[in-house]
Parts: sequence; C-alpha cells; structure tokens
Amino acid sequence: MKIAIFLIFTSTLPQALIAQAATVNDNLVENVSEKTVEEVSSSIQAEIKRRGLRLFSVIDHSANAKSVGKELPETVLILFGNPKVGTEFMIKSNTIGIDLPQKILIRSGKKGKTHIYHNSQRYLGVRHNLNHPALNKVDSLLLEIVKNSSN
Repeated sequence: MKIAIFLIFTSTLPQALIAQAATVNDNLVENVSEKTVEEVSSSIQAEIKRRGLRLFSVIDHSANAKSVGKELPETVLILFGNPKVGTEFMIKSNTIGIDLPQKILIRSGKKGKTHIYHNSQRYLGVRHNLNHPALNKVDSLLLEIVKNSSN
C-alpha cells in the first residue's frame, strides 16, 4: 500500500526534483549539498522570503548544544510556512498542528557534505489523516526551495 501511495503521489511531482532528493525513510526526504550549512541556511531563508512565505524561526542546535557544554555537528532548523495553507490544513485535521509550521533541518555531514532534511507531505497526510490537494503543492515547493538553495 505504501508503494502504491508513493507512486501516485510522486507522479504529480516534476521528475527532475524527485531525482535530486533521496527518501531516508517513508517520512523524511534528504538532499545533499556541497555548500556549507551557513550557505544553505542563508540561501533557504532568502528563498523562503522571495516566495512570500513567513520565516518563523531559525534554531541553531549546535549553538544550543555548546551553551550546555556539549558538541554537535553544525545543525540548523528553519521553521517557515504559509499561514493561509497551514490554517486550512488545521481546519481539516485536528492534529497536524504538531507538525506545522514546515521545517527544514540542515546538518553538517562527513566529507564536507551538508545534509538537508524535511518531512514528506505524503507522510504528514497519512499521519494526520489529511487528504488535501495542497499537500502535493507543498511537497513540490519544499523540493524546489531545497534544490534552489543547495546547488
């Protein structure tokens, strides 16, 4: 069943975007970039603003770890979204608010690579029993933002 849902869902996405992303599991999409975490983070934030989306917060997990005497690879979480779309989702699903606003996690990896993760909207739809046509649009948007910011 999961495979069939994935095939139906991905058939609406541009194939070039799908090829750029790797699904870590059914829930998470990963992209890899040669850029630094700082470069990717700045580029994603600029792309979010350029598209008229709301940037809610940027959390520097590695700085927070350092503040308690711990060490993490450079790790940043960006929270953003479109309140009009998010509110529509929350009207249709009582629980999706736990996963909103949208999040992109950027983490320094091995060999100078930067890993960029976000939730699959298909996963959010299944998790929150939400069947909404905008989920496909949001998934395409996330893939475009990451692609444009990581190349």
